[in-house]
Order: sequence, then structure tokens, then C-alpha cells
Amino acid sequence: MVVHRFRLYHSTTGAQSLHDWLGQFTLNVNAALGNELSEDLPTLTETIDGETYYQGDLAFEWSEGKAQLFDNFDAYAASYCDWHRIGYHECIHDGTGDPCSWDEQRESGTVPSHIPDMSPSQS
Repeated sequence: MVVHRFRLYHSTTGAQSLHDWLGQFTLNVNAALGNELSEDLPTLTETIDGETYYQGDLAFEWSEGKAQLFDNFDAYAASYCDWHRIGYHECIHDGTGDPCSWDEQRESGTVPSHIPDMSPSQS
């Protein structure tokens, strides 16, 4: 079984709508998969300069490919928030050895420069 991992950064604008959608989405996925989804719904983060944004991680075991999930996360974040950046990793190791590296990144809007780059060349 493959573990699909996502890391999401997004603006504070639209956050409540996105978090409401994420809560319902994870509830539905867990009902279908038997509570295989671990979630860290995005939490508010503040930079030294006082800028705020949300970040969170989601991971789940699923034999299906990433497309439906990645496409949904990306589309809803883009529709609700001023900006977002989401990274995806297909994790097939057991958590030992090297840390995960990101396989793909998507974003929308003007992502602030302090948000980490998760493109494969930066992993």
C-alpha cells in the first residue's frame, strides 16, 4: 500500500471555507477507507515579520493513484484562497532512512517568498 503525503500552505483569506471543505472531505475519505487518513488541518503560522499564513500535512494509505485527491486539494485551495502551494509525495519507505522528498508541487496566486519551495528540484 502506498502512503500519499501532502503539505499545504495557503493564505488566511478564504481559510475558513477551505478548512470546512477539508474537514468534510477527510470525513468522507475516512468513511470510505476506514479511517486511513491522518490529518493535521492547517494551523496558523506567523513569520518574524508578522505575516500570517496556514500550513498543514495530510497523509493516507490508498491503493488508488494520487490524481483525484491532489486535483481536489489543489482546485479547492485555488478557488477559496488568494494563494496556495501544495506539495505531493508518494511514500513507499517505512519511515527510516532519508526523509521524504516532494514529487510534485502546484500553486496558485502570488505565493509569498517565505513559503518553502517543494518542487522536486528543491527537495
